Amino acid sequence: MKKLALSTALIVSMGLIQTAQAHPEHSGYLTETADHNISTGFGGCWKIGNWNKDKAEAHCGDKAAPAPVAVKAPAPVAAPVVPAAPQYVMQATERSHIVYFDFNSSQVNDISDILTTVSGLATLENITLTGHTDQRGSNAYNDALAAKRVKAVAAALADAGIASSKISTASRGENAPAMSCSDTGAENCQSKNRRVEVTINGEQRVKSN
Repeated sequence: MKKLALSTALIVSMGLIQTAQAHPEHSGYLTETADHNISTGFGGCWKIGNWNKDKAEAHCGDKAAPAPVAVKAPAPVAAPVVPAAPQYVMQATERSHIVYFDFNSSQVNDISDILTTVSGLATLENITLTGHTDQRGSNAYNDALAAKRVKAVAAALADAGIASSKISTASRGENAPAMSCSDTGAENCQSKNRRVEVTINGEQRVKSN
């Protein structure tokens, strides 16, 4: 019986030795499978004869676990640079226009360019209208015609929404011609004298330096 028991123990021991052997990835320890060390039951692992400190494994309690890798905090995102709002100042301005007329007429054809200028101002100070005629006709007749032309332009501006209090008028008749015409019948020359000169004063909003 004793011989039988010893034989059985030897066979079991040989089976364990064949099953429990060092794995290349866990050199220095007994392994029961390809990747599991055999535990001693006290939190450690069974070592074999070639074990040394270089083969120590942290989960067997033989060396300290590696320190956790510090996660680098993301760099702070710079706040977007908001450009400063542009600064504006009020600047005095003066603009000029001319309204031309047909011969012996006070009918206003177009004042759109005047209205465009006025709408582009931040503040309208005043509009000065000065009426003129060509040199044909008597002085008295031309004085009256120049006055009618000025009143017609003033009425057109008022109808367009410009306050009458902003409009001042004057007339010069034939006394201040834009062109000096030697021949009173020279239409190309005389047409430049039939006019109302428009001077606009106000303030416009411009960027400061």
